[in-house]
Amino acid sequence: MNSLGLAQKITFLVILVTILSWNRGTQPQKTVQAYPGYRPCKFHLVVMNTLSGDNALKVHCHGDGDLGEEKLATNTNYTRSIWTAIYYTTKQQCDINGSVGYVTFQAFKDEPDWVDLNCGGRHCIWKANNNGISLYHIQKDSIKLTVC
Repeated sequence: MNSLGLAQKITFLVILVTILSWNRGTQPQKTVQAYPGYRPCKFHLVVMNTLSGDNALKVHCHGDGDLGEEKLATNTNYTRSIWTAIYYTTKQQCDINGSVGYVTFQAFKDEPDWVDLNCGGRHCIWKANNNGISLYHIQKDSIKLTVC
């Protein structure tokens, strides 16, 4: 009778492991996982000056913290690290001023869907060119959003 109890326990464990492995394989997977599963986490905000000619830009990003102002020559980058808050409240907007005009836009929003759909990873890369300012999606290797 003691061996029957052991056999039942082994059978139960085999069934349990099988069920758990089936559930693990059927979970929907996101294509991008920008959030590492812990808070706070670090992101990078990049603004690239890809304007033609000798068009410098003044970039100033701010929101939940002032990231500073910088003058960008053509083909240079403004790069800042952003640490998110525990409660998904971190936001950054950028003001860009140059000979081609002035624009203010939402550059970062600490929402998993916003980051996954627009940035495609932990780097939000904005490219200022002659057509406007575009957000580059890393995973899809394409422009996701354009602000004029």
